[in-house]
Amino acid sequence: MLEIYPYLNIGGQLCHKHYSLINDQPFISKVKILTKILYNKQHRESTELKLDPIEFQNIENASPELKGFFPSMVNAIIPKERSAYNKQEAKKSIVPLCYMIAGLRNKFVNQFKMEVSLYLAASGATCEAIDTMSSLEYPICARSVTNYQKKIYENHITNIESYFSKKGNFLHIYNIDDFHDIHEKRRPDTTSTSTANHFATCVAKPV
Repeated sequence: MLEIYPYLNIGGQLCHKHYSLINDQPFISKVKILTKILYNKQHRESTELKLDPIEFQNIENASPELKGFFPSMVNAIIPKERSAYNKQEAKKSIVPLCYMIAGLRNKFVNQFKMEVSLYLAASGATCEAIDTMSSLEYPICARSVTNYQKKIYENHITNIESYFSKKGNFLHIYNIDDFHDIHEKRRPDTTSTSTANHFATCVAKPV
């Protein structure tokens, strides 16, 4: 379908702004826009990580210039010969790739890498292992993981106090589950010795 552009004249010059409206944005420009959007969502809007391909593609709604970026990544990486099921599964791997590309452009767009690092730390990976993978620009360094975990702990106390101050007129049933097995770490590493760990789960439900 043909479109009419009133600012186009034969023999006339076209400014960059209007040229961009009738031509596809180059890959570099779209990566720049994607990086800015993901940065704002992480640091200003505090939104959660979007790993579902459909939810991630909705990020394109934040900027008209970003339209078609995710489909172009899909077409460039996933062969057309694949089955419909395999294409849908492959899209799930392109979403982290987009986060990685944005993270390479701006190191503060690290929400995805932070999640990977937290998973590695929770799985028992040593600081050296995390730092080695961090040199490949996949997770963040172990020191940043530790600082982020401290921040979660500090914010948790504040969030709990804020919740009960807002829900002070509600009756809460408080349950303490203190019957977890005590597990012991049998694999020492360079940062900690073998220690016994004990924890309790506390649940408060409004009635």
